[in-house]
Amino acid sequence: MNSLHIASFDGTSGISRYAKDFFDLVLQPRGFDARLPSDFDSLGSIPPSTRIHLEIGVNETETTALLYRLLSCHFNNLSITLHDPPFISWPYFKFRNRMLANLSKAALLYLRNFGFGEKDIERISKVFILSHQGLKATQIRYPKANALHLPFLAPSCSSPLSTSSFKPNLLFFGFIAKNKGVEYALQLHRELLNRYPEVEIFVVGRPIDSIAEAYLQQLKSEYSQNVHYLGYVPNSEIERVFSSASFAVMPFEPYRSIVPASASIMDAMRRGHIVCATPVNAVGEFIRHGETGFFLSHDTCRDADLLSELINSPDRAALISQNAIQHLMDNHCAAAVGRAFDC
Repeated sequence: MNSLHIASFDGTSGISRYAKDFFDLVLQPRGFDARLPSDFDSLGSIPPSTRIHLEIGVNETETTALLYRLLSCHFNNLSITLHDPPFISWPYFKFRNRMLANLSKAALLYLRNFGFGEKDIERISKVFILSHQGLKATQIRYPKANALHLPFLAPSCSSPLSTSSFKPNLLFFGFIAKNKGVEYALQLHRELLNRYPEVEIFVVGRPIDSIAEAYLQQLKSEYSQNVHYLGYVPNSEIERVFSSASFAVMPFEPYRSIVPASASIMDAMRRGHIVCATPVNAVGEFIRHGETGFFLSHDTCRDADLLSELINSPDRAALISQNAIQHLMDNHCAAAVGRAFDC
């Protein structure tokens, strides 16, 4: 047991999917074994010299709890991928009550101005961040941490769009909530319907809580024409759904405190979709406007004009798809990620 990769491999989150690909393509060839955090009721079976890499996100509570246990037992050959920089835990104390949760976040931000919690991240050998913007945020908050950039892994790429495979439909996928951009995607689709009555939109994802479930029902009652609400789509069906649309519309809202890299954008780009997203969080690092994708303006008329130009120019749409896939193959392949991990 020389090297371990610990993550919630059995989950359905973006981090779980990323961890599976990262293990298969990068860590397993380097001699790592994959383990779940639940495998370690006791740490006595792990030699202190074991190299351990963990996938850490604000909702990966079991893996994060194991990280704190390893630190408390003075394991010193630890590295992590920090998926929601600059925080390991956000907030440190979690509550179901929304008001208490917000107070916990505010308290954590305040206390960290005085160094609270910084020693934990400084004791980790390497802290890998999947975007330069997230890296900068981590370095500002924790200047003594050994934070490093790791390119976001694109596990495999499909063939780019061609004029014959181009389908002028829209796809939105991700968790359903008010701050996830789904309503703007539906508004944009409605504007396009005035120009192209046959255009469809496929909404893939499920609500994150009961409030989001009520919000989804409201959307269903308001937006129904040529709209397909598919909920959670299993891996066995995802390719069929994704092949039904050529535009991936992702009008994200900015996060207040964390700077995650978007797995959704990478997933859409590697499948050959034309990604249209808002340039918030770290999105601007993965899209070059007009070359590998497009930035949305949040003006439905302007954005519908943009999509209309592409619908009327399948050759240009195919070129954008080709550029995006080439960019991923050059900068986000397993070889590039492996080199950064080994540094």
